Amino acid sequence: HWRDRLARLEDQLESAKRQGAEPDKDLVAEHDLARRKVIYNEDWTRRCEGDQTFTEGNARNAAIGQGDVLANPIQIARLAAFIGNGGVLVTPHIVKGSPAPKRRIPVNEVVLRRIQRGLRQVVLSGTASRRSIGLRELEVAGKTGTAERRRDEPMYAWFMGYYPASKPEVAFAVVIDSTEGHGGGVAGPVARELVKAWQLRGKQARLARLQPAKSGRSGP
Repeated sequence: HWRDRLARLEDQLESAKRQGAEPDKDLVAEHDLARRKVIYNEDWTRRCEGDQTFTEGNARNAAIGQGDVLANPIQIARLAAFIGNGGVLVTPHIVKGSPAPKRRIPVNEVVLRRIQRGLRQVVLSGTASRRSIGLRELEVAGKTGTAERRRDEPMYAWFMGYYPASKPEVAFAVVIDSTEGHGGGVAGPVARELVKAWQLRGKQARLARLQPAKSGRSGP
């Protein structure tokens, strides 16, 4: 966005220069802003790709779930699975019946248990605990998130987690784009429906196992 804007402004300034006209002050100021934004964004992208932070303050900010974070829904769902299954990192795959590559990552068990308890408390008494969201009774563990854009622009609402909290079977990440609401209130109900669909799937599978096998005979 800013790179395209900068290129357009540079063309306008170059055109004014060729015509021998004095460039408009507002145009110059806008060009300077776009140039600074491009430099900032490129530097931030480079640092993120290199797993670097600007300052100790940025590191502290990220540690509490604030600040700039570059992640997609698959990565967040994978993180939820990693926490829920006790430190085993599973590689996403889409072929049914194929083995899922996985590996155990060394992690402090005490810290991991605290994170698991914290994710459950988010649903029991935190930002996803409202009855209208409907997650408390489903034994879900998770984390809400609201990713902001620039001032006065719509946000991203997030909810990641796993179910059931006591013995996880499935992990998920929900992200809703262009919303005025926040993670729990907007993405939480979608997660609730995902969990209910998973419960129904399990119930149908159990009923299918209980069905007597058809013998192919008719009559007594």
